[in-house]
Amino acid sequence: MVRILAPISNWKILCHERRKAVDGPLYVNVAHQPPLHAAVVKDHVNTVSALLECGVNVNQTDAEGHSAISAAAKLGYYEMCQMLIMHGANVNSRSHRQGPTPYQKAKKYKHHQVAELLYEFGGR
Repeated sequence: MVRILAPISNWKILCHERRKAVDGPLYVNVAHQPPLHAAVVKDHVNTVSALLECGVNVNQTDAEGHSAISAAAKLGYYEMCQMLIMHGANVNSRSHRQGPTPYQKAKKYKHHQVAELLYEFGGR
């Protein structure tokens, strides 16, 4: 597996993840997401904290419009959701397709503590 950080501009960096292909090209792209999202999905709290302290936009979205707090809520990462909220994450964000809010995702996947936290901060 190869991870590549590619600068897009002075303020935006994308994380590309590539794996060796079984057949065909040498490598196949398996992920294309901002580093904040990559760290959230892996539940790397310290990395997320460092990125936010460096000024990364807490409400940035991936190519499909999913926010970091949406991913954290779906996966049930309570501490991660707490940190993102404290840094100003929009608890009612939706993807480009107007999918469920982080609160709705937490409820759907039965992450009750995360859903209560999001509700407490205005999530609906």
